[in-house]
Amino acid sequence: MKFFSYDPTCAIGTDPRGCFMRLNSLVLLLFLTAACQEPAPPASAAIYAIAPATHVSTWDQNLLGRPLPARIEPATEPLLDYIRRWNESDGFQAVPKPARMDAKDKEALARELSNLPPPVLKLLQKHVITIATVEDLGGSAMAGAAFDDRGEFPFGFLILDINMFKRNANQWISYKENTVFQPEPGTSYTVTLEPEVSNTRIAGMRFVILHELGHIIAQVTRSLPAFTDRRPDRNKFPFARTFDEFPLRGRIKFYADKPPFSVMEAERLYSEFSPTRFPTLYSCVDEEEDFSETFALYIHTVLMKKPYEVKLIEKGKTTLLARDRILLPQMK
Repeated sequence: MKFFSYDPTCAIGTDPRGCFMRLNSLVLLLFLTAACQEPAPPASAAIYAIAPATHVSTWDQNLLGRPLPARIEPATEPLLDYIRRWNESDGFQAVPKPARMDAKDKEALARELSNLPPPVLKLLQKHVITIATVEDLGGSAMAGAAFDDRGEFPFGFLILDINMFKRNANQWISYKENTVFQPEPGTSYTVTLEPEVSNTRIAGMRFVILHELGHIIAQVTRSLPAFTDRRPDRNKFPFARTFDEFPLRGRIKFYADKPPFSVMEAERLYSEFSPTRFPTLYSCVDEEEDFSETFALYIHTVLMKKPYEVKLIEKGKTTLLARDRILLPQMK
């Protein structure tokens, strides 16, 4: 649309009143245009306004008193609705379905979670009302939080795609990280979460649950803007990183149909990533993932003394790209 064009009658030496009228009209049009171009609210605000799963009133809060095994259950319709809304917002074609975890796997997962450090286990029991299981999620896992009439988030929910955990922990994390890289013959990019003795599928689930728990804790503690905030001022929150410190982060996208980098670029990517304060490549996606990765990696590497190593293997040569970054000086 054409808002303004030069009028030759508004020249020096002519009656300026017409010029002022045109100028005032231009200012008004520019103001209205700027108002129309105000950034849209985050997708989370729109989803949280209407998705039943995000409202405390949808839930029986007595469920928070259940033992851990009882909380591992197939997703209910409010949770499936929540997933569908996010998939539509993110452009994912996956359509989730409820799935029941094998009884032995369920018992093993509950046991694995029970062995978390006591403060972490307490957070899980207090703030996670369900660990819902699905198929065709569109990713490995996701989380959400439920808000009450005061706008507080007393608890949340976790969702796992059980089909994503047919691999052991190291295979799973390597698969996930490789969704950023296009493969090349003779070159592999691997991530190690577990020593071989504990490298199980259930250990991979435990790490994912820690990450998703981080999303809920960020809301409970208001370490990040609430999912319901329509115009959040992120600078007011304690967990804010300078994302400009890593220019290549704008290209990073996980689970993309076409990975944004060739695996041959991994070494260059990590050379720019190395001096930053991000604990993992996935933490570069946004502030929410940054918080959750930091939360999970601190528990994983510091409290549980587990490894986190990223390696590039090219023509038999192994290059260590990253290791236990949560302990690096720049992370303090």
